[in-house]
Amino acid sequence: MVLTKDCTKVGTGLVPMVDLLSGTYAGFTGGHYGNGQNDRPSMFDEVVRTATASIAPKSNGKIDGVFIGDDLGNSIATGAARVPEWAATLRSDVRITNCSNAAQHLEQWACMSGNAPGDGTWTNGVVTKLTNLGRSPADIQFGLFAAMASLGSYFTLTSPEDRIEYFILRMKNVMRKAKQYLPNIKMISVFGGHEYLGYYGGEPQGYDGDFGMQQSILQQDSTMALTFWGRSSWADGLTPRTYDGLAWPCDCFGPGGHLADGIGNVHLIRSVVLPWLQSDPAVAGLRR
Repeated sequence: MVLTKDCTKVGTGLVPMVDLLSGTYAGFTGGHYGNGQNDRPSMFDEVVRTATASIAPKSNGKIDGVFIGDDLGNSIATGAARVPEWAATLRSDVRITNCSNAAQHLEQWACMSGNAPGDGTWTNGVVTKLTNLGRSPADIQFGLFAAMASLGSYFTLTSPEDRIEYFILRMKNVMRKAKQYLPNIKMISVFGGHEYLGYYGGEPQGYDGDFGMQQSILQQDSTMALTFWGRSSWADGLTPRTYDGLAWPCDCFGPGGHLADGIGNVHLIRSVVLPWLQSDPAVAGLRR
């Protein structure tokens, strides 16, 4: 599918999930955690804080993590490298390896792709990369994940309900694979299914990804790596969302719907990922 950018498509009228504090979309309530809640519910917050409290330097002197996902995950990794405040916020012994891949969408991370069946995304893209760098998958304690479903199969589904269910099925398998291949991982923090895709005619598919991620988190079980929201990265084009003022100017995007390097990825870090890192008590142990 070839995507052509149209900067006149500045919004859809959809209410960002984080601003949908009452009412429903496709039968689902709004907020990161449903029922209008953007903060972790108290019982889940206790589980998350207990798990993340044990994150500490290993015998190698490092707190190792990974960036995983597709072009959105890669945008977090490349954007972080361009933002001095990112390194200034992290402890000096935190080391995050970029294992994301712009060509590996949700289906590949879930090992549910007809074009690339099997676990190659994990065995080659994560395990082999870490090993080649002299790092052990067993030392990985946290992950930052962002990926959307393939433009082909996901985008052919005609109803939000079908797209959300499609996303849930695959994201839950991503969480299982993370626990399988990174056996000591304590947490995965996620940043949504995608940012705004309206400039490329890709809405409401991008929007639906947030609800797929929401439900995947709410439905997780002990077979999966513990997963919680960093922050959703979807906003309705130029309309700032109430939650935190996030908007997506057209110049943030480059060819094919990817975030433009040096503009879009930096905007993602400064507007979404860094505010989470600087404020979430669950990751206080990663901060200076």
